[in-house]
Formats: sequence, structure tokens, C-alpha cells
Amino acid sequence: MGTLLRTARPGMSLLASGARHHGLRGLLTSGARARGPPWDADKHTTPSCWSCAAGARRHLLTDDVLRLREFQQRKIAAACLIYGKRDSYMALMEEKLANHQLILTEDLKTAVHLCQTPVDAQLIIKLIYRYHAENSNLLLGDFKFGPLVCRLFYELGMAKEAVQLLMDRKLKDFFGDHTSFAVVIDMLYEKEDYESALNVIKEMRQRGTQYTKDTYLLALALCYKLNTHESYEVCQSVLDDAEINVRPVARRGYCFAVMLAINQGDLKNARVLYNRILKPNSKVCLNLQVLLAALTRSRAEMLHLLKSVRDGNVSNFVHKIEICRDVMSQVQSSLEGETCDPDGEDLQNLLGHLERMGHISAMPFDTLLCSKPRSQRNLGGQAPRLKGSRGVGRRTGALSQTLLTE
Repeated sequence: MGTLLRTARPGMSLLASGARHHGLRGLLTSGARARGPPWDADKHTTPSCWSCAAGARRHLLTDDVLRLREFQQRKIAAACLIYGKRDSYMALMEEKLANHQLILTEDLKTAVHLCQTPVDAQLIIKLIYRYHAENSNLLLGDFKFGPLVCRLFYELGMAKEAVQLLMDRKLKDFFGDHTSFAVVIDMLYEKEDYESALNVIKEMRQRGTQYTKDTYLLALALCYKLNTHESYEVCQSVLDDAEINVRPVARRGYCFAVMLAINQGDLKNARVLYNRILKPNSKVCLNLQVLLAALTRSRAEMLHLLKSVRDGNVSNFVHKIEICRDVMSQVQSSLEGETCDPDGEDLQNLLGHLERMGHISAMPFDTLLCSKPRSQRNLGGQAPRLKGSRGVGRRTGALSQTLLTE
């Protein structure tokens, strides 16, 4: 590997050259783990979230969309391919910029995967502008640099720089896909920079970039967090856009919209929005339904829901039936001055029974609503259970064989 820089031919990226020497040409595109030295082999550190169980810290989007774990796997593969020569490669890119040499697709791709620090990221920004200026009129096939670069800035926590690149009209075609916008907006949401994130949503609309299910979820969550009259109007326009274009809105997105309507005092519209949820079989929806019943003084509906929770007559999809304590506070407020329901049952006994059976959660409803979603695919943290395998009644055999099987 020490001769890798000398063996690379002109016009060939360093990574492509190394791949030919070691038979690993398809390693980056496959996203497979590479055997070799650790990522910090060159003694550089990066604010990596690789050790997190879910693959990366995030609030709204799952790793199915962000794909940060896959991106980090490819970074490890790149580091192994040119082990010990990372700094030399970055210096080579700086030399290409200084000498006004052509920046190839593989050059930029490799540099992005080798980037570890904010200083490296500044070099990446220069390479992006040069590369786009040289290739803006060329068709680059199916490969899109936008999501790759946005994931890099997400990993480094460089939200400001990511927004500047994304909002630059000169790079409109470079970041022309909805995934780039989704990754940056999710990063801004995590950093609680809701105003900037909403501006990115507006820029997305001005460019004519198609909204997706993830975009609607992000936009509605931002409007809920801002909780202003303007954000409520934006929320309505986002929902109208989805209805006009016949595009799906996630159940969680509707929950954000319902809660925003409640916070804005529009209980009638909140009820209308809740009725749009096709499958309200979740803990969040249950809490919303109870809250709406309490706020609209629908005593019969509210008591029916509370008794259903007590008796376990709710959807099987709700694994643990819990009502948030702040929602229950609203219930108690609506029942103030009343001691019995129409059937003669003591209300305090009903509420006390829910408390004793663990159906009252100390978690605030806002925390439940904004909780991190589960990824829809296995992310490498656990091996998938084989079809037909069971956790009990194992056959006798070696422990190692059992572990390999399950």
C-alpha cells in the first residue's frame, strides 16, 4: 500500500487505483465492512455516531432515509484502502485545486469518504464548487453527490455550512434531489434551528423539488415546534399540497398537525385533522384522542376511552397502553366537580385504577410525540431471527451453535 501514490496513473483516482491493486474495486459501492486498521489509523478524530445502537443520533427520520450507518461503512472501507496515505491524498487534492487541474468524479467521491474534520470539510466545499463548474453540463448517470455530501456534514455537525451549500442557487443541480433536503432539515431539527429548517422547506418549494412523505413529516414537525400563526398557515398549505397531489402523509405527521391546531386553539380543525388518520392504532393517537375529548368536553367519549384502557379494549398494535400525565391532568380538569359517570361508577376509583395498573406515564406528551422512530430494517446491531426459531424450548447443543443460529 505504501507504493499506492506512485502506482496511480494520471486521470485515475487514488481510490480506484488502490482498488485495482487489491481487488476491492466494488467495496465502496457495496457498503460492506472492510477488514483492516481502525478508522482513526491516521490519528484523526471525528464526532462519529457509529457507536450508537440505532446507527446515528436523529429525531425524525429513520436510518432507512438518512443512511448514515451505510455512509460510515463506506468511509471505513475508503480508509482501509489507502491506509497511511490519507493526508497525502488530501494534499494531492489541494494541489489539483491550486494548479487548476480537472477534478474527476472519483476524486471528489474519494475525498468525501476520507473527510474526517471540519478543516477537511472546507477542502470538500472548494472541490464541490470546482467540480460543479467543470461538470455542470454533463450527465453523471445515476450517481448523486448531494446526499453523500449532506450526510458528511450531518456526521460532522456542520449545519451552517450544509445550509449555505444547499441554498446556493449556483449548486441547484448539485443538490437537486429531495434526499439532500431531507438530511439537512433533519439535522437542523435536531439542533432546534426550526426557522432555518423552515426556510429550507420554502426553498425546496421554490425550486420545484417534489415533496415526499418524509418532507411532509419534517415540515409538519417544524410547524408544530414553531407554534406560531404563520407556521399554522404553512402547516395548512403543506397538507393542502399533499391532498392536491394525492401524496401520502405519515400518521406521525398528522399527529404534529393535530397538536399544532390544539395549541393554536382551533379544536374544530384539530378534530378534522385527527379523522384523516387512517390507522390511529398507536400510543400517540390514543393520547391525542383522549386529549381532544377532554378539551372539547366530550364526556361520553372520554370516559369510554378511559374504560377501554382500563379493560384492555384498545388496539393490539399498542403494546403498552399508557396515557401521559399531562394529558391526564387535562382529563381531571374537565371532570372537575363530578364524582360519578352516567353509569354510577366512581370517577376517582377509575382514575386511581389506571394509576395503580401503570397506565399513567410520567413522560410528557411532547416527548412521546417527538420520540425517535424505529428503523424499518436491520441495522447490524442484532442478527435477524431465523424464520421458525424460538426463544424457548431449544434443543440441547453447543452454546456456540445456538448463538450462530439465532
